[in-house]
Amino acid sequence: MILLNQNIFWGIFLSFMIGPVFFILLETSISKGFRAAMVFDLGVIFGDIVFISIAYLGSYRLITSLKDEPSLFIFGGIVMLAYGIISFIKLRNTEKSPEEILQDEILKKNYGSLFMKGFFLNIINIGVLGFWLAVIISVGPKMNMQTSRMLTFFTSVILSYLLIDCIKIVLAKSFNNLTNSGAKGIILDFRNNGGGYLDTAVDILSFLLPDKSVAVITRENKKNSQITLFTKQNKFTNTTLPVVMLINELSASATEITAWALQDFDRAIILGEKSYGKWSVQEPFALDDGSMLKITIGKWYTPKDRWIDGLGITPDVVIPILTKDFTNSYDRQFEWAKKALDLLIKNANSVEKTRSELKSVDFIK
Repeated sequence: MILLNQNIFWGIFLSFMIGPVFFILLETSISKGFRAAMVFDLGVIFGDIVFISIAYLGSYRLITSLKDEPSLFIFGGIVMLAYGIISFIKLRNTEKSPEEILQDEILKKNYGSLFMKGFFLNIINIGVLGFWLAVIISVGPKMNMQTSRMLTFFTSVILSYLLIDCIKIVLAKSFNNLTNSGAKGIILDFRNNGGGYLDTAVDILSFLLPDKSVAVITRENKKNSQITLFTKQNKFTNTTLPVVMLINELSASATEITAWALQDFDRAIILGEKSYGKWSVQEPFALDDGSMLKITIGKWYTPKDRWIDGLGITPDVVIPILTKDFTNSYDRQFEWAKKALDLLIKNANSVEKTRSELKSVDFIK
C-alpha cells in the first residue's frame, strides 16, 4: 500500500509539472476536443516510456553494483541539479526553441499526427531523460532493481499520470465551454478544500491575473533563501471575467494562496468564513516503519508580503451558516455568492464598489 501511494504521488507530481507539454495539452483539448488531446498525451507518454527504458537499461548495472553506496545518491542529486540548470537556461533563452516551434505547428496539423507530435515534443527534451534517470537512481536500490517491482512502479506512475491528465483535459474543455457559451462570471467554491500543490495554485491564478503578477513568496529557513512565483499568461488567461470565491475554516494552504492573491489584487470577491491559516511549507520524510514525518522548512507570504499563518484569511464579507440552513438543506453561502456575482457584473466588475455594497447587506434574514 505504501509503495502504491508513492507511485501515485510520482504520477500526480509529473502531471502538474509546468512546461510546454502542460499548456499544449490544454490547448489541444480546447481546440480539438478530448480524443485529440488524449492522442497527443499518449504520444507524450510513449516518449516517457522510451526514456524510462533507456534510463533503466543504462543504469541497471551501475545501480546493482553500487546500490548500497552513498555516492550513488550524490550522483542522483547531481543529475537533478543538471536537469534544473538545463531548464533554467531554456527559460532564459529568448529565441524560439525546437519545443516552441513544435507548439506552433501542433494545432495546425491533422488529428492523426498528434501522437507523433506529442512524442517528439517530449523526446527532444533531454532533461526528461535526466529526470527519469534520477528517479531510477532514487527508487531502484529500494526495490533491489527487481524487474517486476520496477515494472509495477512505473506502470502505476504512468497510469496515475494519465488519469490526472484526463481530468485536466476535461476541466480545460469545460472552462472553455463556460467562457465561450456566454458565461458572465464564475464562482470558485473552495470551501472544505485543504489545499494541494503550490504549482496548481499558480496555474489557477495564471488564468485570472495579468502576466507576471506575484502569486506567492516562499522563504525557506535557510538564510536569505527566497523564491517568488509569478503567474504565466497563456491563451486561456481572462483578467476581466468577474470572480466570486467561497472559503471557510477548512480552506487551507494552496487554497489560501489562491484566495489571498485574488484579494490582494482586487480580482475577486471573497465570501464565507475565515480560512484555516496554514502558511508554512512542510517536507515529508518516509520512515522505515511506514509512517511519515513532516518538518516545516519554510513560510509562504502573500503578494503584499504578509504572513498569516495561524490567522487565516478574513473574507470580504463574512456569511455564517445557520442551524436552520442544515435543517432546510439551504446553502446560504452559495446562494449569496450567486447574488454577489450578479452584483459584481452589474457594477462592471468593480470589486471595490461591490465589496462596499455587500457589507451593508443583512445575510442572516
